[in-house]
Amino acid sequence: MSLLSELSELSELSLPLPFRALDTATDVEPSLAAALCSVASALALLLRNGVPLDHALALVERMENGTRAGTEISTWRQRLAGGHGKFSDMAQPGRAFPPLFIWLVAHGREDLAAGFQRAADMYQTRATHRAELLLYSALPEWSQTLGMIFS
Repeated sequence: MSLLSELSELSELSLPLPFRALDTATDVEPSLAAALCSVASALALLLRNGVPLDHALALVERMENGTRAGTEISTWRQRLAGGHGKFSDMAQPGRAFPPLFIWLVAHGREDLAAGFQRAADMYQTRATHRAELLLYSALPEWSQTLGMIFS
């Protein structure tokens, strides 16, 4: 099981019911954002180095074999083979890839490598920011707890 699918399932279980829809639309947990960043970075790297889109998708699909992301990427490949040349037509938001991810990549228009890189950069920044927020919000409480234990 890949990291992306494990984190996707974990994020669904850890959020209260009203917030699950927000998770897929606009809000992504730091670990899931990091997994999305990895997929986007891999696709950007492959495309920048001249690998055709169908081959790049096949490689990332194999990397995510047996996961929701792998299934969605397989669907992207089928739509690409069916003649859907525009990324926004080929890729539809799903459980593994939120609408913002699709929009960021599609916004690259003809340069999909730049679109995937933009998505990777954005999700990396979000993952870092959320992790820092968590760290800085918990750090004062941890230091107080340690102070009480060792005093």
